Amino acid sequence: KPVLRLSHFGAVDPAARSVAQDSPNAPVWFTTTVYDEDRDGDVVVPGGVQVKNFQRNPVIFFGHQELAIPVAKGMDDSGRLLWAAEDNRCRGGALFDPRDADAQFIRSKVLRGYLSACSIAFVPLISHKRGPEHLKAQPRHQGDAPLGYLFEEVDLTEWSIVGVPPKTRMALAES
Repeated sequence: KPVLRLSHFGAVDPAARSVAQDSPNAPVWFTTTVYDEDRDGDVVVPGGVQVKNFQRNPVIFFGHQELAIPVAKGMDDSGRLLWAAEDNRCRGGALFDPRDADAQFIRSKVLRGYLSACSIAFVPLISHKRGPEHLKAQPRHQGDAPLGYLFEEVDLTEWSIVGVPPKTRMALAES
């Protein structure tokens, strides 16, 4: 199965931004996915995001490996995974590498609000084409575009900080 680079939401939590500005070693928390449709009409069920394999190598890139070296990790120094699955969203914490100039550059852009989106990459485990029963109250188009997929379970491979989020109707998440 191919790895799909799809995003479901992706925004910095505003409260986390202010905490991270005060503490250079604090993780910056992002909402990594929500139960909503993206630009391609796809939906990822947040409760179906499996992190067991991600936990073995919790890397966070810029632009899905546009910079082929991770800029952050999703685990704190005590080995705790910086991931929280909630009813309608997942949140991930990014602990930026303090000794890497590129990582600190990206962190600075995030903290100053120039970068605030993220995207998840995953391998689909259980998915199917969406039908009319999955329509939202506000479809992404006027009904002229086909619906995408419903990803009920996915294996998270990595997540990235990106410049443009795939979710068009979202604003910054609340912590």
